Amino acid sequence: MHKILVIEDDEELLNGLDMILSKEGYQVLTTSQGEMGLDIALQENPNLIILDQSLPGISGLDVCQELRNKGIRIPIIIMSTKAEAVDRTTGSYPDANDYISKPFGSRELLSRVNSHLPYNNH
Repeated sequence: MHKILVIEDDEELLNGLDMILSKEGYQVLTTSQGEMGLDIALQENPNLIILDQSLPGISGLDVCQELRNKGIRIPIIIMSTKAEAVDRTTGSYPDANDYISKPFGSRELLSRVNSHLPYNNH
């Protein structure tokens, strides 16, 4: 079973992502804080991380960069609002594997998640 870590400070979205991914058979770990997400990623070794760009305290981009600096190569999908999406064209997400703009539908999310995970293992 694939393990997915979701780091998102919006509790409603965090719970929704947990529900969508759990329903698809993934083991889901969640936190609303970047620093806690770093700790979970290092301890639990998830197969994929879904990470909000804008988190209180340490930002999602800083979490992503810190994981890469520690040699962690887990696929990371960055989530951000449409206004923040403009940053992607300037290379603001060099350490991430993918990007999804909020709001997004469950089909788009699952398509992106599945594209970064081996088949038949969740």
